[in-house]
Amino acid sequence: MAQALSPEQVLTRELRTWRERRELTAQQLADRIADSGGRLSRQAISKIENGDRKVTLDELTAIGQALGVPPLLLFLPLGKEAEVQFAPSQALPTWDAVKWWMGAAAEADYAPDASALFGFFRDHDELVRTVEYNRDATTGLADTWAERLRDLRKNMRRAGVLPPVLPASLSDLDT
Repeated sequence: MAQALSPEQVLTRELRTWRERRELTAQQLADRIADSGGRLSRQAISKIENGDRKVTLDELTAIGQALGVPPLLLFLPLGKEAEVQFAPSQALPTWDAVKWWMGAAAEADYAPDASALFGFFRDHDELVRTVEYNRDATTGLADTWAERLRDLRKNMRRAGVLPPVLPASLSDLDT
């Protein structure tokens, strides 16, 4: 079995793949990045694609935005490679690496404080969807779910965590 590619190696390949899939030249991609306030020249894009230049996190974000691709798909070979290098001496199945980056891996894979933080936000998203559904469906459970969402947001603040902005339709719950 071939050695798993590093995320940096994947990035050099995937940047070109996604750019060509969008039928963009390196200059057109550089122009899109500039249009959104980023700075990455055609030459820099070419060097990245050839493995001659590293990418900052800000640049990775700008590239992903300009291509309409979540940045993690630029460095994790989802659907293309069975494994990816996760640490210098550790390979992981690609889907497991994606889940880890998304904060969706098993809780044992994170430090307790990180796991709790992800838990707050997962629970929040689920409660927002549930409250919106129950308000629309007039099931009679809307008030119960709304109270749970209020309580979660209070608990997040008590833990020093800034809750996400609520959809406008639920802004009345942010008291």
